[in-house]
Amino acid sequence: MINRRTTEAQLKESEERYRSLIEQSPDVIVIHCEGKIEYINRAGISLFGAFGEREILGHSTLEFIHPDDRQRVRQRIEKALSTGTVAPKTEERFLLPDNRIVYGEVTGLPMTYQGRPAMQVIIRDITEQKRVSAAIQLKEKQQALILNSLPVILYRVGLSEQLPTTWISDQITEITGFSPRAFTDDPLFWESRLHPEEREGIKKKYRTFLTNHSVTIEYRFCCANGLYRWFTDHLIVILDDGGTPVDTAGIWIDISKNKQTEIALQEHERKYRLLAEYSADVIWIMNADKKFTYVSPSVEKLRGYTPEEVMQQSWEAVLTPESRFVAEAEMESVFSKIGKLNYDFTPKPVELEQPCKDGSTVWTEAVVQPMFGDKDQILGFVGVTRNISERKLAQEALLQAERRSSGLIEHASDGIVMISLDGLFSYISPPAFKIFGYSPDDIDLKNPEELTHPDDRPMVIETLNRLIQDPLLVPTIRYRFMHKDGNWRWIESTFSNLLNVAGIQALVINFHDITDSKNAEEELLRAKIKAEESDRLKSAFLANMSHEIRTPMNTIIGFASLLSDPELSDEERNRFSEIIQSRSEDLLHLINDILDISRIESGNVTVLKERVSLNAIIDEMESVFGEKLRRIKKTHLILSTEKGLSTHLSDMKTDGFILKQVFSNLIDNAIKYTETGSIRFGYHPPDENRITFFVKDTGIGISPEYQEVIFQHFRQADSTNTYKYGGAGLGLSICKGSITLLEGDIRVESEPGKGSTFLFTLPYEAAPESQKKTISVPTGDKVKCSYRWNGKKILLVEDEETNMEFLKIILKPTQAELIPAYSGKEVVKLYDTLASLDLVLLDIRLPDASGIDLAGEIKKMHPDLPVIAQTAYAMSSDKHKIKAAGCDNYISKPINKNKLLEMISGYFE
Repeated sequence: MINRRTTEAQLKESEERYRSLIEQSPDVIVIHCEGKIEYINRAGISLFGAFGEREILGHSTLEFIHPDDRQRVRQRIEKALSTGTVAPKTEERFLLPDNRIVYGEVTGLPMTYQGRPAMQVIIRDITEQKRVSAAIQLKEKQQALILNSLPVILYRVGLSEQLPTTWISDQITEITGFSPRAFTDDPLFWESRLHPEEREGIKKKYRTFLTNHSVTIEYRFCCANGLYRWFTDHLIVILDDGGTPVDTAGIWIDISKNKQTEIALQEHERKYRLLAEYSADVIWIMNADKKFTYVSPSVEKLRGYTPEEVMQQSWEAVLTPESRFVAEAEMESVFSKIGKLNYDFTPKPVELEQPCKDGSTVWTEAVVQPMFGDKDQILGFVGVTRNISERKLAQEALLQAERRSSGLIEHASDGIVMISLDGLFSYISPPAFKIFGYSPDDIDLKNPEELTHPDDRPMVIETLNRLIQDPLLVPTIRYRFMHKDGNWRWIESTFSNLLNVAGIQALVINFHDITDSKNAEEELLRAKIKAEESDRLKSAFLANMSHEIRTPMNTIIGFASLLSDPELSDEERNRFSEIIQSRSEDLLHLINDILDISRIESGNVTVLKERVSLNAIIDEMESVFGEKLRRIKKTHLILSTEKGLSTHLSDMKTDGFILKQVFSNLIDNAIKYTETGSIRFGYHPPDENRITFFVKDTGIGISPEYQEVIFQHFRQADSTNTYKYGGAGLGLSICKGSITLLEGDIRVESEPGKGSTFLFTLPYEAAPESQKKTISVPTGDKVKCSYRWNGKKILLVEDEETNMEFLKIILKPTQAELIPAYSGKEVVKLYDTLASLDLVLLDIRLPDASGIDLAGEIKKMHPDLPVIAQTAYAMSSDKHKIKAAGCDNYISKPINKNKLLEMISGYFE
């Protein structure tokens, strides 16, 4: 009895110890009988997210198994119970009450529990392990995809003496023509394609690989087309933290072009070899004091500095601190060999890092040759520096390959995105975020369609659909995508279908920003359209100009020929003369317009602001154009004016010539395009230091679409009907340019058939009361019946014979003594007789002298002698120059007879 009690106590103690152990176990332990859970430890309660074992006990075992796996698990349990054998370790999916899926490593042990057949199940949670493993696999597949797109060949070899190729990137096919399997299936394939002359040497060097843990060699490889290509081959051993080899990584770089150039250069004579070999690189010369005496222009492309800037730098300044030590060691090696027998100064390439002007650095390879004097002393160094950035990039690519190229995508210049079959982003590279100004935290970029320009969306969707239907397509399209700042950026994208590639399963889009080039294309197109429009307008202008010039010229020549007919009556002769004069004025007006627009566009117009009377200008315009209406037989038009200020307040500071020119052009247009009704012009009272002038007519009006273009050169409201109204299309352009010179603006208000109102606004500067004066504006219309200037001497200075004859004819009736001079030399010869003269009529432009200079000299000698300048220039600035030279007055060509006589009369009476 005692023994039995002792045994029961020991058994109970053992059970309690066992129960304590499984309760503390980190693995889940479950016991189930007849499909129901009878026991679960604390780890299981925690894993299944329950608050206690009551929420789990009594539930079906299969309730927690993923629905897709329940049938298989049931069969597995039944087999283990029926055979009494342990269910081998396997991975299972568990579906928890909160719909989470947990992966477990499961082992089942048949047992007896409370006298019944049962299964004890041990579950180890491997969910995180599965997640990490899946992420690693996906990353490796993505990296492999990027690696296969690099323009180099990556490979690995086995860690054995034969170095068999275990993996090689797909680029091998594009570069050599052989498939990757040709290398991996045949260990001797690579060796068999080496050049026979190099094969043994290469094999010998590669046998040192496992000992030295790296090898770099150049060799020729026979490609599938039977031609040899040169490659640089870098192969390294990857060691673990303990220094044990665990893997290898290699990279092939095709250097055929560089090698062919190098071989060709080696055929030249030795004394030219250095310069010829590196002629495209930086060539430099340094003296014995280590000062640069020559640097070739290619340094600017390499480092951003001009040769002159580099020659001002010390040799230390052209190297980074680390490279400076390397260069110093090389130079010390050269100096240490001087004087020794059989020393060899064969140039040896040295890799150096150099700073650039923009703050960056560039890796270079320098080959330096000392220059010796007669006594073997070093006079300096000549060197060639080559940009080896691409080689360094290749080395960096090798390093990235060693680390499975994890950073390639993140640091690419182009953006890369992946779109899943449901149309949403599954991956966005950092450069893609950067191109559009986003960061991963800025916006949840789930739907690319929302960020594509609506006008481009159908094209992008159609491209994606075609790509899905034909996975071999690799289309490239351009479209707009939204930047973070809300602007649309143009991108050029290349699409690839990798839906069937395990680990990718997406449409891959590689793109770059082409906004600047797209804008440039559009700007060129706009410029082309503008140029074509300009050509069309100029062609129309030339045709119109031909008409505008030939029409009055035809009249002038025709009626001039009729004047010689002796049978003409005086009435007919007078009428023909009036016609010739009228058409000559039309032709002069056209020429003035062309000259004015040319001077405005060239910037040769100087604004001369004077105090002018606005009311006097309005009165003058009314008088001039009233006369014109009578002359062209349009007296039925009502011409009226409006003055916004009284006469004693109407003085303001502006360029009176330009103001009258603008009024003249606008009123001329109003008369031309108005057949009935009225024309009203003038100005309104000033408002906030601005004053508005206007010309209003009841003419044909202007359509809205032409109300802007009429102010452009050669443009008219109806360019198809220029012959009806005439004109060159320059008047309003001159007005706009002139008003702009006065810091004003001009606009039109018009409606077809109801007339037009042109308004222009200028800055208003009133004249102070103390400085106000009345300015008379001679019109030249006053005609005396006769002028008698007996005893007066007038010096006529004019180089054109016909112009001189014209002056003599109109002045002869005055009975003044006329003294002609045809050049500046003749005028100078008459300086001694100036005291006897009463007036000088001086042409400003002479073939041998400046009329302005002559006027100044004459006024210095005889300040009281009146000098009237005759000039073909007519701008206010010209008048200012003439007055500044000392001239008392001026008259513009072509000279108006009555105006000239009236002007001279003012100095004689």
